[in-house]
Amino acid sequence: GNPDEQELNARKEKAAALKEIAESRFSVLIGPAGTGKTTLLTILSGQDEIENNGVLLLAPTGKARVRMEEVASSNNVTAKTLAQFLSKYGRYDGNIQQYKFTDIYCEAKFETVILDESSMLTELMLATTLDCLKGVKRFILVGDHRQLPPIGAGRPFIDIINHLKPENINSEFPRVGKGYAELTIKRRQGGSNREDLQLAEWFSGEPLEPGADNVINHIMNNPNSEYLRVENWKNEDDFEKLFEEVLIEELELENIDDIASFNKTLGSIDGRYFNFGEAAKKAESWQVLSPIRDKVFGVRSLNRNIHKKFREDKVQYARSKYGKIPKPIGLEEIVYGDKIINLSNSKRYESTVFPREGSLDYIANGEIGMVIGQFKQKYHKFKGKPRNTEIEFTSQKGYK
Repeated sequence: GNPDEQELNARKEKAAALKEIAESRFSVLIGPAGTGKTTLLTILSGQDEIENNGVLLLAPTGKARVRMEEVASSNNVTAKTLAQFLSKYGRYDGNIQQYKFTDIYCEAKFETVILDESSMLTELMLATTLDCLKGVKRFILVGDHRQLPPIGAGRPFIDIINHLKPENINSEFPRVGKGYAELTIKRRQGGSNREDLQLAEWFSGEPLEPGADNVINHIMNNPNSEYLRVENWKNEDDFEKLFEEVLIEELELENIDDIASFNKTLGSIDGRYFNFGEAAKKAESWQVLSPIRDKVFGVRSLNRNIHKKFREDKVQYARSKYGKIPKPIGLEEIVYGDKIINLSNSKRYESTVFPREGSLDYIANGEIGMVIGQFKQKYHKFKGKPRNTEIEFTSQKGYK
């Protein structure tokens, strides 16, 4: 079909932003998730003149680097975390996680340097990085300026944005000025008329669009719509009952004992087995998030309750000496079929990654995966239970 007005505006905005970041010596590319920053960087780094003169993509966290690597795979781009890149020049000490200045510089030819997730940068991280690089033609700082400030001194990204931001830019379209490119049109997840996205705008710190309070009236009158559902509870017992009801309805379970259907929502094909190459595809199909650690509606208790209801059988099986899966790991008793999140950027030794060919040997903070093994098959020669707990991450499918 013909592109709608919003699609045409999104293209116009991207074209103007692309021109600005390509022609500027130093620029910022900002905008919330879903506005297409990654797409834009892929197009930019795929231009012959840019690609042939070296592109370096840096990100403070490994998860961003893994995402950037997906972008980079189609172009000839080097993607690294800041720590990985700087430690080569003595500018990052991994033992104390400290960034510092040295007299060693990166002489490699990178005419274009892109810093992703710039809202996480402290003054020291940015300064050591800028100081380390020589012969750069264009520096692009990318991020969502509405995200939380960095943990550490300064918030250089916000300061730079405020310095470059043209007067009255909020009333302009496209929002592009000298060294400044802002994407505003969300094309991901069904456009801007979804109630959940409208509600999120209230927490963005940006001036609200006219009519933004409609969503509040909408929630009051219609608390259970396609993208947003609001429930309330009075006390902790209420919460537990309510949480069970919501789980059953949202995951379409027969009842709270329907473990097989629960397993299928996490990528099990038959409701029992979690197969390599299959389960990870659905690991991120649903999440339960809470801003609190303790209390009955906090992360710990929610996880424990879900585990008790839906993994008790696996935990027992893993403990029994006849079980064909490794014994449960850690306080959480992580077991076959569990969804897990990795909490630190860490190198993986070759012997622990399968298959060897083309693997990253690296897991980033924030990557989500499924425990898919080891499940003892008839052809396995080892005695007793399997010892290795195997995980496939959604960001590195096809490796365990």
